[in-house]
Amino acid sequence: MSLGTRATRGAIWTIASSMGARMIGLIGTLYMTHLLDKDVIGEVAAAWVLAQTANWLSHWGFNQYLVVRGPDGPEQTYHAAMLHVGFGVVGLATIALTGGLFSSVFNAPHLARYVPGLALAVLIRRLGAVADKILVREMRFRELAVANGLGELAFTLCAVTLAATTTLGGLSIVIANVVQATLTTALILRATGLGWLQRSPWRWQRVREI
Repeated sequence: MSLGTRATRGAIWTIASSMGARMIGLIGTLYMTHLLDKDVIGEVAAAWVLAQTANWLSHWGFNQYLVVRGPDGPEQTYHAAMLHVGFGVVGLATIALTGGLFSSVFNAPHLARYVPGLALAVLIRRLGAVADKILVREMRFRELAVANGLGELAFTLCAVTLAATTTLGGLSIVIANVVQATLTTALILRATGLGWLQRSPWRWQRVREI
């Protein structure tokens, strides 16, 4: 199959799955507004912003390096993967422990209840982000699209079910995010395997290059 054909099919899969997942997520989110108090949803949203901010601030372009330089050899992939995960653990653990300090900033008195779980969800997805970029590099968009689509579906079903049948409140959204991240990451790792994570001697020269 030519590169152009693969790219075209990949674009179709990505666009179709993205639109489908967004529609599912939108329907679920709209229904959640009828199940949970608006203040609770606002606090969860604020916690999500904190978790994602910590994630973005600790990215530093490791994934881009992996896509571009990963094919050069296992050493490049290993170093980029370790740095990506290591920075993520530090950043997300920090916000999980200190998220409650932002309660007054967001006017969200229960913020500390939601930040740790959402930080965990982001970290789980981050663990699978390296394999995610392996699929992108190999133009295996179908597997990636299926994983993301099923993850979005699992989030919606889990969040709505828990919110409707339990007294967990905002934690329903937190748990659903963890479920989504776990399922998506598991499917992506199943598609790539762990052969790409070949251990290499640690070289600070490589770290400086990255």
